Amino acid sequence: MANLKDSILQKIKENEVRMKPKAYFTARMIALAAVALLILVLTVFIFNFIFFSMRVSHHMSLMRSGGHGFLLFLALFPWTLLLADVALIALLENLLRRFRFAYRHPALYIFLILLAVGISAGLVLDRHTPLNDHFLRRADEHGLPGPMNQFYEGARRLPPPGYRVEMINVRP
Repeated sequence: MANLKDSILQKIKENEVRMKPKAYFTARMIALAAVALLILVLTVFIFNFIFFSMRVSHHMSLMRSGGHGFLLFLALFPWTLLLADVALIALLENLLRRFRFAYRHPALYIFLILLAVGISAGLVLDRHTPLNDHFLRRADEHGLPGPMNQFYEGARRLPPPGYRVEMINVRP
């Protein structure tokens, strides 16, 4: 600890330390908070779209179809969206480490909390709002901007050729 103190005092004496105005730190915190909020909103919408695409394409029903259905579910799952969202959550966790309340808690806890918030908010947004259904109707009319139109048109994608799931026993 004494080495650090001596090092800092030495830099001050040699005029190597530059002062910055309080507005600089305030603007930096505001920008950091805005980016963190933007990433959190993106996370919620990505999870919302993942749940929506599984609901509208009926891919969740494959989970009840045994081993082959489960493998088909894994093949059709939007892994790129999930990986992009996990990367966003990792970035958000890294940004939150700069806040006083976050650096005292383990990184894994913050990551898991952010993941849980994103998943639950995305699920609520999908199940309790007509947002996705509205976007799907607009995509059918080609009324959404480029990438969004492609996402919503692809939400109902069918299994690739060669996959077949047979229902052997149907219980009442």
